[in-house]
Amino acid sequence: MTDSKLLAFDGSLKNLREKWTALQDPGVCYDFPIPDLTLDDCFRRWVELQPSRIYVYDQDGSEYTYELTNTMACQLAGGLKSLGAAKGDRVILYLKNGIDFVVAVHACFKLGLIIVNANPLDAPKEMIYKINDSGAKIGFYDDSSREALDVALSSGQCELDYLIDCDNRCESRLHAGVVNEVFWQAQLIQHRPFGDPITALSPDETIVLQYTGGTTGIGKGCRVTHRNYLAKAMGAAEFYKPAIGDSEWRIVLSIPLSHAYGFTQVITGHLVTGGSMILLKCKPSLEDMLAAIQKYRPTVWPVVPVILNTLADRTDLIEKYDLSSLKSIVCGASPLYPSTIEAVEAATGAKITEGYGLTEVVSTVTGVPFGIHKPGSVGIPFPNIDVLVVDKETGEHPLPLGDHGEMIVRSIQNTPGYWNKPEETAATIRDGWLYTGDIGYFDDRGLLYVGGRIKDLIIVSGFNVYPMEIDEEIQALPDVVEVCTIGVSDKKRGEVPKSYIVLKQGSTLTFDEIRDYLQDKLVRYKIPHQCEFVDEIPKTKNNKPDKAKLRAMHDARLEQGSS
Repeated sequence: MTDSKLLAFDGSLKNLREKWTALQDPGVCYDFPIPDLTLDDCFRRWVELQPSRIYVYDQDGSEYTYELTNTMACQLAGGLKSLGAAKGDRVILYLKNGIDFVVAVHACFKLGLIIVNANPLDAPKEMIYKINDSGAKIGFYDDSSREALDVALSSGQCELDYLIDCDNRCESRLHAGVVNEVFWQAQLIQHRPFGDPITALSPDETIVLQYTGGTTGIGKGCRVTHRNYLAKAMGAAEFYKPAIGDSEWRIVLSIPLSHAYGFTQVITGHLVTGGSMILLKCKPSLEDMLAAIQKYRPTVWPVVPVILNTLADRTDLIEKYDLSSLKSIVCGASPLYPSTIEAVEAATGAKITEGYGLTEVVSTVTGVPFGIHKPGSVGIPFPNIDVLVVDKETGEHPLPLGDHGEMIVRSIQNTPGYWNKPEETAATIRDGWLYTGDIGYFDDRGLLYVGGRIKDLIIVSGFNVYPMEIDEEIQALPDVVEVCTIGVSDKKRGEVPKSYIVLKQGSTLTFDEIRDYLQDKLVRYKIPHQCEFVDEIPKTKNNKPDKAKLRAMHDARLEQGSS
């Protein structure tokens, strides 16, 4: 970093930190050291301190204490060692939410095996890519991933040395011909003597590959270390103190454990808090979620916006279930309506915190302090994190408050880089700063706002338009349940915005009325030129709006119109 760049960055940070300090919740520490511990060190500490506390409430009603989970993990680690698994080997997990996932993770922590977090709903093509890219030797699977994994391995395009079948009640396993050998999980741990296989590990060694589209493309394994996870977990425990207080950390989770958000909430998060996880199946009904909250009395509920938007409109369910145990509702991915925040907080008594994060920074970068109410903002940096907004062209110049630019992050949570992708790593991490590829700006108080992805930019007659800015305005309309704007081709202007909108049942809101409403909210070229009302907006596996599918829907409409 040149001297002039260093001075500019330091000067901008000094001014921002003064503003952030004024916004921070009282009693929360934002600057502290991260101890030299591994994730297994942290887990073993809780096993010794509270062996009888329930660690996992599984979706089938089973309960597992810290001691029992540790015993199972030690036995599985012994089984994996018997197969020749050694520190640094990659183990890919195609498992749904449940105790099998948790035990497999802790067994890998104990041996220093690198976990490849993979969505069990991956298509065979995605499975082939991740197995080959990571160089995984061992794979875990269950009934949720059996069929697709069979197709992937039978294709001859990838291979694994061993497979572990966690669906112990199933009558058949994947054909053993595609790997050296297939084991039942129960068979692998059967009669294994208990003994904690302490492995010499460094806190700065990679322990997980979390696949992400990253900041520049598709299919990169983001390396995450013990220290990265510990910094995130300690930062979160500190940040949420005003909401949680002296209450137990009990988290109800329906987000996939294989996702960066779910993994850090309950696997690595509880290694600092010593809490309990309540695991639900992925994509349960809203009523199933509320019934679980009433039954298990969690204090924290990580959730995506569409769930809360729906809940705010279902007063019948709010009145039916007791949700008073909740202290904090953590929400990300896209902004919430102010009316949603008001309705859900009133119904539960919990505080809703919105934030911003990405896989490369262990899923969390900022959050809104509990003493602040600013709809649309993603708040201020978490403990031990710095954020700047720089020019999009060079990334060398911090921008004034209010100016849109690329958000960059410096923290202990920053990934060391992408797995076997040095060029992508060098393009993303420069002089210790991670360039997110996301657009944002700070207001005059130092609160951060996210404006969308750089590559998500819509260029209308040479003018830059960020879809999120349009979505935030349309979402403010009472009749709108959900909205997602994309750029579509236009012969005259190059591109124009098109909004896909879900309306509340019975609404008669028209596109003309929406455009009229936006006249004094947005510059004329930002107002959508096209609109399509839909029953639902398609989602990716990570429950974010699937813009690729929306573009495909638009293209199909064009083809139908021209035929």
